[in-house]
Amino acid sequence: MADNYLQFSETLNDLTDEEEAWLESQLECICIIDGVEYSDGAVPIELDNDEPEWEGCRVYQDMQDRDLYSRQGAGFEYEFDGGELSSFSNRYLWIYATEHAELACLVHLIRKFLQKFRPNDSWTLTYALTCSKLRAGEFGGGAVFVTAERDKWNSTDYFISEEFHKWQRKKAKRK
Repeated sequence: MADNYLQFSETLNDLTDEEEAWLESQLECICIIDGVEYSDGAVPIELDNDEPEWEGCRVYQDMQDRDLYSRQGAGFEYEFDGGELSSFSNRYLWIYATEHAELACLVHLIRKFLQKFRPNDSWTLTYALTCSKLRAGEFGGGAVFVTAERDKWNSTDYFISEEFHKWQRKKAKRK
């Protein structure tokens, strides 16, 4: 049996105190019961058995298909000013995945960050899809370009499919 992985490592650089505080707040896991927001683990005992309206990172509450992401955790790994990249001179958020990640969640966070703090900036991510065994067709990757207004995705599978269809159309015209 083989294991498949989605891996990446990127940073969001030059964070101000306000930006870092906002990111920490947005990545905090919360629970909403009867319209009241509680921090993870701070739900009063009398509400412990109530069904939450929302449970997960604060930032994902307004996502389209948010129920898919209504769970604990960010959907990717992250550290502020830490890890292997501590040689950076400015404060940053290190965002990475060693096995799997919810890229849609990450892109949602980054777009909201850019909208709030850096509307004229962009951010990029490249990722690898790998396999623990050398199985044909199990490797690839992609890239995402994010601005405050939009995000644009491209993957190796999409690229290959597009080129194949272009080639087929040209081949058909030659006949």
